[in-house]
Amino acid sequence: MLEDVKAEKVLDASCGTGIYALELAERGMRVTAVDLSDQMLEIASHKAESRGLPITFRKADVKKLPFPDQAFDLVLSILGLEFMDAKVEAIRELLRVTRESGYLILGVLNKHSLWTLKRKIKALFADTLWRKAKFLSESEWKRLLKKIEGYRFVAMKRAIYYPPIENPTAAKTHQILEIISGTLFPLFPTFIAFKVQKIAAASKNC
Repeated sequence: MLEDVKAEKVLDASCGTGIYALELAERGMRVTAVDLSDQMLEIASHKAESRGLPITFRKADVKKLPFPDQAFDLVLSILGLEFMDAKVEAIRELLRVTRESGYLILGVLNKHSLWTLKRKIKALFADTLWRKAKFLSESEWKRLLKKIEGYRFVAMKRAIYYPPIENPTAAKTHQILEIISGTLFPLFPTFIAFKVQKIAAASKNC
């Protein structure tokens, strides 16, 4: 989803252990990353230091970001909205700090996936991070996004889950399976990503 995006200043909201912040910094972007968890920020900060990446980490609530309007060219939140009750307010805040014509990318786990079900079952027997998560389906996310103005919808992508693999042939096979499963079972992807572009406040969603 970043192939056509030219961004210098980037915000990774709910950065967790820094997976995406590190990747974007390695691509030459100026990255700011926020999270509410001190533990997550400490892990992400150590990773950045070990790789020599100048990422700015701050403890902050996504629903009340300590940044001015239109501060970033690109904003992303991956696996963060599931933990927020006020999802609409959080997305509006993410759009607030996105500059006009800039992009917001939201990545979420689908409620109707086996990977999500696994996390739910595990949370029944152990005090995991995912016990507090509230998952939505693709259609529920779409209805939620319609409540928000100030952007145009650009793209949505779905992905299935398979274990990390090094074998190129196996990787290509999994990619083919992903295409087939997305066609035959469009309601059951593991991961859904939405890409929107901020527009003038007076404009309506497309």
